[in-house]
Amino acid sequence: MYISNLEKKTVKEFSDDGTSVTYTQQQFYEFDGKASQPLVESDRIVALNMQMNAFLQVFERELTDIFRNFLTKFNRTLDRTPIVRILKRLLDRIRGKRKIAENDPGLNLLMAQINANLNGVFNSPTSMFVSTTVREYLFEGVRFCINPTGLARAICKQIRDKGTKTIRALDDGSLAFSFFNHKNRTTDGVYEVHTGLRDPEKVLEIEKYDELDSLHVWLNSSTGYPSVCNMINGTDASAYPPFRRPGDSMYIFSADICRSVELYYQRETKYKGIPGFRYVTRGFLNEIGPEYANECFCVDRLVNVTKKKNGCLYSGALDLSECIDKTCFLVVIPD
Repeated sequence: MYISNLEKKTVKEFSDDGTSVTYTQQQFYEFDGKASQPLVESDRIVALNMQMNAFLQVFERELTDIFRNFLTKFNRTLDRTPIVRILKRLLDRIRGKRKIAENDPGLNLLMAQINANLNGVFNSPTSMFVSTTVREYLFEGVRFCINPTGLARAICKQIRDKGTKTIRALDDGSLAFSFFNHKNRTTDGVYEVHTGLRDPEKVLEIEKYDELDSLHVWLNSSTGYPSVCNMINGTDASAYPPFRRPGDSMYIFSADICRSVELYYQRETKYKGIPGFRYVTRGFLNEIGPEYANECFCVDRLVNVTKKKNGCLYSGALDLSECIDKTCFLVVIPD
């Protein structure tokens, strides 16, 4: 178990009228050994090979550019060499979006070349899963691109140059994937919030995030105005405005998922003897689409995923591809 800590680190400035304050907050994780007993960070786990899974998902879109950059380094006199002809054939297939048929006479040769280079990138994987430790998977990183050669080196360079937050270059030249290293002891943006001056019911409500009063992540309306999906509402969830009343709903904004989420009043409760109100989410992943006036969440970027004809995912799923490093990322909350 890890404890997530948020520390409002630096107050940058107050507005001239004192109604808003701008600050950054640092997030850091601590392993809670007592709560985790008898488990430890060095325990080995078998988990999805995330970097390979992501690579294969964007194969059709990204590999086109990789092959194009790779082939431009070759002199035209090399066009007759087998490997260049193979790469060009694959490039033509991807560009034309034609599926490789099982009866294609070049299928075995093409797949052999692909597999050989994937082995060089992902350390000769035997499945879509990898054996690692908890700390490596979450923070230190699962290494790949270890001494790649040939086309595998070009692929690794493309991955490195893309600058994905969850992948970083190590001192030995290899790459490492981790879920939370980029979020550990880092800031998650610049917040400008209401101080509550003149209107205490607005205290800590976000007015701007990274100097923007709305996001540029999701689809906007045809008029160009920010859509409901791009609106920044509520607080950062570290605290909430006072004077809440039964039945009131409120919002929290999460930079991790690039959206605001509405919280609904459920009932009165007590926490360690202190009276309060309990709030819950209500299908924020289940109510997406034109029937809920928020089809702007339907970015329709994922391929080979079951979806509705209008591009919207089914209940319980949200496509975060536009939010997280422009990579294929799907959040699913099962019933």
